[in-house]
Amino acid sequence: MRHSLLLLFVFITLQSFSQKMTISGNVLDTVSKVPMKNAVAMAVRIKDSVLVAHTRTDANGFFKLENLSIDTLQVIVSDSKFSEKVFYVFGSPSNYQFDFGKIVLPPKSQQLKEVVIYAFKDPVYYKGDTLIYTADSFKVKPNATVEDLLKKLPGIKVDAQGKITSQGKEVSQVLVDGDEFFGSDPTVATKNLAAAGVESVQVYEKKNENAADGEAETTQVMNLKLKEDAKKGYFGKVSGASDFQKFHEGELLANKFRKSLKVSVFALASNTPRSSFGWGEMYKYGLDNEMNMQSNEEGDMFWSSNDQNSGVPQTFKSGFYYVDKIGKKSKLGVNYTYNNNQLKASASTRSQYFLSDTNYVTDNRSENFQRSEGHAINFKLTQTLDSLTELEIEPKFILKSSKQNNYQITDFLTTEDTLKRQTIVRNTNDAKGYDVNTTLKLSRKFKKNDRLLRLNYNITLSCYRSVLYYD
Repeated sequence: MRHSLLLLFVFITLQSFSQKMTISGNVLDTVSKVPMKNAVAMAVRIKDSVLVAHTRTDANGFFKLENLSIDTLQVIVSDSKFSEKVFYVFGSPSNYQFDFGKIVLPPKSQQLKEVVIYAFKDPVYYKGDTLIYTADSFKVKPNATVEDLLKKLPGIKVDAQGKITSQGKEVSQVLVDGDEFFGSDPTVATKNLAAAGVESVQVYEKKNENAADGEAETTQVMNLKLKEDAKKGYFGKVSGASDFQKFHEGELLANKFRKSLKVSVFALASNTPRSSFGWGEMYKYGLDNEMNMQSNEEGDMFWSSNDQNSGVPQTFKSGFYYVDKIGKKSKLGVNYTYNNNQLKASASTRSQYFLSDTNYVTDNRSENFQRSEGHAINFKLTQTLDSLTELEIEPKFILKSSKQNNYQITDFLTTEDTLKRQTIVRNTNDAKGYDVNTTLKLSRKFKKNDRLLRLNYNITLSCYRSVLYYD
């Protein structure tokens, strides 16, 4: 008898652990009593106010929350056009399936006799087409980053490389308070901002105006709304390497932000083949000038950062980036870069010639020195003329100079190393020039969807001069 009671207790215990709660219902319109599509149903655990599940109603107004752990829950059914309805569910091993049947949401204009306000925010809710997560509703460890917070949000996943997906769609852009955070890489914000400083996480779709054939017409965007006291900070990177004898390289990247102000400073110095920041760093920190400086439109006058010429290179580059709002409708950006590349190479060869009537030897020594210097400064002024019209003015100035000295000596010797003749050749190539480019962009949206007018006007001026000296 005791064994039977023990087995029955174990069976009941195992059954209670395996049971999962299910909550369902059918949401109807207040007046016409027709099914309501896309109404929100959320389940919040009472003991810690954590959102455990949420969904939207289908075309028939039906919703179902499944695989819920047995607990005491608050179920909230809401729609933007009506007031919400709240249910309380007390789950147990014998009471785990709840069907609310037909749910009629009350109108927003319904008069209440008494209103009690609690310091509680919905963990997840919709505002129009925007899905909003209240950050403080999700617990994270101390000193956690935004990336750690995103991993706690239902419907959002972050992989090992930092790529974010929301509701199965990849998030292609992460904004901070509605603006781009330094570079275009989403991980700049998610890996460097603290989770404690985030007020809410907003996810929405916007039209992809630059979509090519075969690309999605909309892109998934995430906006991190910061708390007022968290709208300032700094982050950066410092690295260096040396053999403590001959070669060295180092870099500095520092960023500071305060509300709408963003400032970046950078520097790189090396005497190794590395002559620029990596593509990932340029993309992450928004070094647009560095990307442009890699092009070589003037032949051999200026060489790119990937130049593989022989010799010992020396590279130094530095600059700053500045972006700030100078008014409610104006935004100014200024970028400056200084670039200095030097390359020194020397070679020595000895050749012996055997002819029918004589033999002789040549010693050839050559030295080559190249120096390239450039200044680039960009301005960008964005002016909002009205709610539908925006004007962008982008002046760009590039000043370049390069100089190449070549020195070559050839000695003609007998087989006994007696000097018979010597030739010396010197030549210098000196080049200077500048580029001026100004772009005007006017964008006008219309009240009808998918209608947009864009006007672009570009002014370009280039001037280069090259002088070659022989000796």
